[in-house]
Amino acid sequence: MATTIIMPRQGQSVESCVITEWKKKIGDKVSVDDVLFSYETDKSSFEEKSTVEGIILEILAEEGEDVPCLDPVCVIGEEGTTVLARPQNDESKIKISPRAKNLAQKTDADITKAIPTGPNGRIVERDINTLLDKGEVITKQPEAIKPVVEATAGKIAPKQNNYTDVKLPNIRKIIGKAMHASLSNMAQLTLNSS
Repeated sequence: MATTIIMPRQGQSVESCVITEWKKKIGDKVSVDDVLFSYETDKSSFEEKSTVEGIILEILAEEGEDVPCLDPVCVIGEEGTTVLARPQNDESKIKISPRAKNLAQKTDADITKAIPTGPNGRIVERDINTLLDKGEVITKQPEAIKPVVEATAGKIAPKQNNYTDVKLPNIRKIIGKAMHASLSNMAQLTLNSS
């Protein structure tokens, strides 16, 4: 028998937590009250302890990953237990609720990468939303991709992007949410007088 460990909810306003460090690896033996991983919310840091004995069979979230509350994080069970945490690539065998299937079709979510959290290993709507939050969508290939080039001193060179993607620290996400809430919840007024 395998037990799925979920990301706990630390307060009503907390929607997700960031895993800061795994204390155990796949194959490590775990006893009750052993620390599995440490994580942080926007206000505090915590350690998640095991409530069961067994072996870490699968880790479903990496260090530094922002995991929604109540989503699966790892699986603990007896040695030799097979884990069906992720559905097979054969979509005809995937158990998915009609509501989740409809959302996946509308948004092009890649259901083969979904981690089912519904009853009997069924993919439900929150699993599709988790995929969308992670950007797991099926991209459609264009018929032909032409490289963008520009002439530089008689030579043709590929055009380069003038930006770098940088992952936001947790505090910046909180500031962004607070600023968005301020704009969304407060009446905006501009007064011009001459």
